Amino acid sequence: MLILNYKQEFLEEMTKIYNENKIFDPDFRPLSIYEFKTKFIDLPYIKPEYIFIAKEGNKIIGYVISDFDKLVEKKFKKRILIIDSLVVERERLFEVGSLLIKKLEEKAKEIQAHFIQAHFIDSTNTYENKFYLENGFLLDKKWYYLETTTQNFGIPDLPKGYRWVYLENYEIIRKWVKCYNEAFKEHYGMRPLRINELKSYYKEEGFDPTGYFGIYDEEKNLVIGECSCEIDPLFNKYKKIKRGIIWTLGVLKEYRGKGFGKKLLRKAFNWFHSKGIERIAIHVEEDNKAAYDLYSKHGFEIKRYRLFYTKSIF
Repeated sequence: MLILNYKQEFLEEMTKIYNENKIFDPDFRPLSIYEFKTKFIDLPYIKPEYIFIAKEGNKIIGYVISDFDKLVEKKFKKRILIIDSLVVERERLFEVGSLLIKKLEEKAKEIQAHFIQAHFIDSTNTYENKFYLENGFLLDKKWYYLETTTQNFGIPDLPKGYRWVYLENYEIIRKWVKCYNEAFKEHYGMRPLRINELKSYYKEEGFDPTGYFGIYDEEKNLVIGECSCEIDPLFNKYKKIKRGIIWTLGVLKEYRGKGFGKKLLRKAFNWFHSKGIERIAIHVEEDNKAAYDLYSKHGFEIKRYRLFYTKSIF
């Protein structure tokens, strides 16, 4: 068996392995080669030297896509090698996956990373969770996955001096991204967002710019709260459901406790309702009591968990 670095010629087989073996994840849907490349390869922090391919003969049997993001290092003041996707033929996960982890450990030591982290592992996938634990990872954080039924609250009124904004021009996009990064400055598991990364979302099947909005303080000329919503029509067709997801909802620290989070959430409800969506999902860190309380008051209930694993290197 060979462990190789990524080449574009591997893309088709990597997509095939993903589609055949990620089926156990409740948020899975099959991806086209283009979608796989957009989702995992064409991101500004992904580099070929952090992608490893397990090949046996002429057949690819597994891969790991990881990244070392300087913005993550700056945020957490630690060097972290993040596993974005690790997929192996299911019956060989422990054998081949362990070899890929060892290769990552070598890379982590080479760049003097403090940790390797695996993000967003679904709690219902006991097989995958066992794999990380047996490879020396420790459970670090837990996020709730919540769902509720869509309601129509109408478009919330904003106080005088504030208005709703969308990603209508570069200046608003820049301020929206700045708000996102400031709002989640101390939030575990949320990597800093680049404008180029946000632009890459436009290539995704479920991207609709009207689902990305914010609250604008006209006196201070800044976005003080942001929300990003997504409907993946191919996921809904695959699962035979009508689900939308709120990926982010954040308010600047100095504006919290004033009802802006509630207004953003209710506007998201209204947006999903206008699109014919029946169920809304959201993730929240288990330690974020204020956010959890807001969501639970709007009918959100815990359905499962997304887990974060960490392995210390230095």
